[in-house]
Amino acid sequence: MRALMLSLLMSPLALLAQVVIHGSVYGDHTPIPYCSIYFSDLPHVGVTSNEAGEYKITFPDSLQGHRITFSSIGFKKFEVTVTELLINPNIHLM
Repeated sequence: MRALMLSLLMSPLALLAQVVIHGSVYGDHTPIPYCSIYFSDLPHVGVTSNEAGEYKITFPDSLQGHRITFSSIGFKKFEVTVTELLINPNIHLM
């Protein structure tokens, strides 16, 4: 009974699990401001890099199996898995 109560209390916390990734977007050693960063299959879920090319994206843990796209005018789109982005959050666009 005690284990059941504990699991019921903890289950809402699992739903709130969030992943936060901080990084930067560069092209030829210069930051890319206002780069669009979004989930490839969920384009309405994303962020834009700031003037210094830095970004912070927060999303539910349930999206970890998805891919993220980096897109900016004058550069080739770049797709990366969430796992790869967690390892190296700094992106170089060409």
